[in-house]
Amino acid sequence: MKIKEVDEIANLMMKLRENINEFHFSQDQIQKNLERLINFLEKSEKEIYTAFFKAKLAYKKKNQYSSRKIQKYREQKKVGHQLLDDLVKEKANLSKPKLEPNLLRTIEDLRSSIQEINYKIRAFDKQIQDTNLEISEENSIIETIEKLHKEKDLKSKRLMQLEQTTTKKLENSEYHTIQNLIEILGERINDIDANLVQFLYNRRSNHKDFLNLYRSIKNYEVVKLNFERNFDLQINFFKHYRNTFNLIRDYDKQKLLNEIYSTKPPKKHPKKKLSKKVRLIIKKKKLLKKLKDEKLKEALKKKKSGEKLDFYELKLIMDQLKKEK
Repeated sequence: MKIKEVDEIANLMMKLRENINEFHFSQDQIQKNLERLINFLEKSEKEIYTAFFKAKLAYKKKNQYSSRKIQKYREQKKVGHQLLDDLVKEKANLSKPKLEPNLLRTIEDLRSSIQEINYKIRAFDKQIQDTNLEISEENSIIETIEKLHKEKDLKSKRLMQLEQTTTKKLENSEYHTIQNLIEILGERINDIDANLVQFLYNRRSNHKDFLNLYRSIKNYEVVKLNFERNFDLQINFFKHYRNTFNLIRDYDKQKLLNEIYSTKPPKKHPKKKLSKKVRLIIKKKKLLKKLKDEKLKEALKKKKSGEKLDFYELKLIMDQLKKEK
């Protein structure tokens, strides 16, 4: 093996060792980064789900509390309306006090209008209680109820102002007593309605907040699933590469050995045989050259000794000088 080949192998071995060392360093860094990432994921996931389940329990308690309050106010409202209907019927059976016809007509119109508003409110309340509505539909009905309450409040104030002008005539009458009860009960029902609307709003808002939190958890799970799939793909890639590399390595080694052992020195081309005539010509030329060389030696000796040279001897010396030039 030549020195150049030995140096080339040594250089290749050095480069290979440098690459292997660099790979080991990169592998150590990857391992450390991977361990930090896994620890962070485990810690983060634990904190995320702990916070989620705590929030879920808190939202559940809030919903249960709101539902109990809603049920309570709905029952109170139902009882209040039944009592109100009874008072209105009882009032209808009593003799009306003698009042100015126009004033009485105005008062009765206001009362009828308020009763009609109460009927609408009860109908909407029944719709909310008995029908499984979407949140948007329930919100629309609640807004309508609030508007009816405002309208009812305005008319109740007007009715109160008109009735104050006839209070003295009605103070000792049964009709006046029932009317006062109706007004008190109406105010109480209004308070119940306000509380009911508030707890319905609280429950809806609480449900909305929990849905947003639930969607956030679902988004986190999608990100986690994509990361796991990508991680699995990387692991499978390295496994496939390792198996493929082993096969290629064994194949290349065997192939190289086959190439080395199958290498043979190049064949020498046999010399072409010369004809007899050509061999005689070559032999004659060699003999002639030998004679010329001997004749040249003699001519040089004669020249050196100062003897006279003939034409042929002189020509040999001149030809030799031309060759040397």
